[in-house]
Amino acid sequence: MAETLDKIIFEGEITDSTIADLIKQIDIISSLSKKLKSKLKIVIIELCTNIVSHHSGSAEAFIRIEPGEEACHLEVTNYVNQNDLEIIEKIIQKLQVEKDLDEYYFSRLAANTNSNLSAKLGLIRVYKMCEGNFQIHKELVASKVRLTLKLNMNDKS
Repeated sequence: MAETLDKIIFEGEITDSTIADLIKQIDIISSLSKKLKSKLKIVIIELCTNIVSHHSGSAEAFIRIEPGEEACHLEVTNYVNQNDLEIIEKIIQKLQVEKDLDEYYFSRLAANTNSNLSAKLGLIRVYKMCEGNFQIHKELVASKVRLTLKLNMNDKS
């Protein structure tokens, strides 16, 4: 009988091998559709890459993936600086009122060739894949901001 998981919990430093391990674990969650597994893998890669490239002091993170019958809850927590938090909040506010996320994504891509833009485009992509089921929770811990993203995804879109 094939191995299966009912949830994935990771706590520690995000590395390339961590991302690969998370992807392998997603593959063996039997309750998720193939489409939802693909979306979840893209979101995990995007968020973990952002943690590694935009961390505040270390790439430590907490990741919880809880699959349901037709949906999946994902929670990712890491530390960011105040400036990065403000950028993230500004992007999310913009996305909440944007009517066509595809058009917005491609217009941002076409308008900029700045290498720093990729994380902002990644956040747009994650938001779109979660269909706006995206919450930000923040807490100040010893001069650092602990940022938790809570996402709900389904295989409908």
